[in-house]
Amino acid sequence: MGLEYEVFLFHESLSRRATAQEIQTILANWQRHEGTPLMEGSEIIGMHLKHGALTLEPGGQFEFSAPPVKSLDEANSLFTAIIARLITLAKELNLTLIPLGSDPLTHLEERFWMPKGRYAVMAPYMKKVGTLGQEMMTGTCTSQVNLDFSSETDMVQKLRVALALQPLATALFANSPFTHGRANGYQSYRRYIWQHTDSDRCGILPFAFDDGMGFERYVDYALDVPLYFVKRKGHYINVAGRSFRTFLKGNLPELKGQKPTLNDWNDHLTTLFPEVRVKHILEMRGADAAPLPQPLTLAAFWMGLLYNADALSFCLDYIRPWSVQDLEAITLALPIEGLKTQTPSGTLWDVAKVIVPRARQGYARETAPSSFDPLALLDEIVATGKTASDHLLEGLAREKSVTSLLQKRFGLNGTTP
Repeated sequence: MGLEYEVFLFHESLSRRATAQEIQTILANWQRHEGTPLMEGSEIIGMHLKHGALTLEPGGQFEFSAPPVKSLDEANSLFTAIIARLITLAKELNLTLIPLGSDPLTHLEERFWMPKGRYAVMAPYMKKVGTLGQEMMTGTCTSQVNLDFSSETDMVQKLRVALALQPLATALFANSPFTHGRANGYQSYRRYIWQHTDSDRCGILPFAFDDGMGFERYVDYALDVPLYFVKRKGHYINVAGRSFRTFLKGNLPELKGQKPTLNDWNDHLTTLFPEVRVKHILEMRGADAAPLPQPLTLAAFWMGLLYNADALSFCLDYIRPWSVQDLEAITLALPIEGLKTQTPSGTLWDVAKVIVPRARQGYARETAPSSFDPLALLDEIVATGKTASDHLLEGLAREKSVTSLLQKRFGLNGTTP
């Protein structure tokens, strides 16, 4: 499995996000320890590491992508070392890490944009196809788990379970209840933002539940999702809104007579944003960012459900009565209702009481024992019905402001985080 971890960097006062210059300084200082810089023009936009990569999201959010590993202990070791170094380098500039699903304090116009050519194409297009696309780019963070499949049939089964239960993962790991320094009324505001980003490339993939689903059907879907750009000689050519099918025929007006390469196709696949994305792996994209070890808990959850044959079979039977219309209704209510969201099998909390024990059983059967219990957090949520968002909102009731709450929560006022 592979893990991706995103996090905001704020000034320790929480009065602003990290600036472009501060982020460049962190990357330059990182290079002195290890890594080969990723460049775009004269700007450092990331770092190739000995184990994984450190890259930057549009608003300067840091993302660490770990290489594939076979145990959570390996992943824990990698992430602990990387996050510790990032904390150290950030602290030198009076910056701190804030691992939440959405920006709790700043407004869109207060954030800078990373100088990447692809973002110069994507940002204006986002305004044409949704209301919160630019907020998604600069104001959200996720924890993502990437898993293998062994065949076309295996892919389809795992994809269906992952799509149907992605709302459960969103609800269990909800961690974005604040916006502009106030409670926003959402369990996962990040999930709401994604619902208003771009309906052509986001969502639950209803066709995945049709008879005959397979690789070819996903390719058909991808061919019809509008392109953003084509990269040629290091430059991003704006072809936003045109289809890959048109490109296949050599009919893009911006590239007359040119047909795509495999690199063009791979670039295009990275600009599809469904709740579960299919490449040579399956990417679980539904969870808000959260502090360690919660991303490891997310990994154990999905490994337990999808890598154990009995658990996978159980989940397929469990979701079989759910229609696409049911899934759409669940998805619509999810950002506000969280674990209280109604499903054909009761609330998502009821679903969690059934599914989380299956994840624990499957994880225990398919993986080597860990030095820690990665699923203890989910046992607590199942027992209490309270998520990270709930705990943050309870904390706000005792504090003067979101800022003071976060300073206390993340150890910025002399307390232990």
